[in-house]
Amino acid sequence: MSAPNVTLHPTRAEHIEGSIIVGADGRQIDADVIVLATGFHIGETPLSRRVYGSQGRTLHERWQEGRRAYLGTSVSGYPNLFLLLGPNILNGNVAVPTVLEAQLRYITDALTHLDRSKHTAMEVRPEVEEATGDPNRQRNPETVIMLMIPLAISEEPLRNEAELALA
Repeated sequence: MSAPNVTLHPTRAEHIEGSIIVGADGRQIDADVIVLATGFHIGETPLSRRVYGSQGRTLHERWQEGRRAYLGTSVSGYPNLFLLLGPNILNGNVAVPTVLEAQLRYITDALTHLDRSKHTAMEVRPEVEEATGDPNRQRNPETVIMLMIPLAISEEPLRNEAELALA
């Protein structure tokens, strides 16, 4: 965006004629590339305002301190909550189906473990979530693209009961 041959025109496009964009302000711009940035807020999760944890806080309140979830899937303090495509899980260099497959494998293994253990609730332990939170951001706070958390893309099932708190 800071290159000398790039210009930002923060206005609505009225219509396009060939390579000419006619803006709502009447300006006509000859464009090589058009980027449609619609104001979509990818970091917001509306459901987070309605999900309450064991301490009575909404997930939205909790995430004011920073959006974090173990493997982008489980949040400590929110028993039996499993997210798909949660915080810090997508970074632009991995396919969504690959991530979903790994997350669904983790969730299936966790629920199978919960059922077999005869417990009624499970959540990730806070220290485990903290340890895996956002390792690349901690190492490189100025980076834009983060490495994907090593998301159990291995074929190994959930095997570490120390990750979980069972009730």
